[in-house]
Amino acid sequence: MKRVRTTSAEAYRDLQPSLQRREQIVLDALKAWTGPSPTSYELTQALQERGQAFDLNSVRPRLCSLQDKALVRTGDKRRCAVSGKTVYTWEVCAPPRVAREPEPMRLEF
Repeated sequence: MKRVRTTSAEAYRDLQPSLQRREQIVLDALKAWTGPSPTSYELTQALQERGQAFDLNSVRPRLCSLQDKALVRTGDKRRCAVSGKTVYTWEVCAPPRVAREPEPMRLEF
């Protein structure tokens, strides 16, 4: 007998174990992108060609969660090669600089 999900919360709980891996796939694809920053549709199309994404809904939510973690950000708007609409592009954020603590001053008497 086929089990039918009763709520979207149950479906989300079922996805939890694989979300980190999915985010990493999207982040790696964005890091490896050459040329102008991709739109979400262009990134989805590239991942589909590699067999790593099903549809836009397997990529766009990952981009948003990576944005919440400050790992990616939206770039400039431009015409998407897939949809033909003017939309934001996606970029990997530069790693934050770690401030070094100054050396303690040594006083000589």
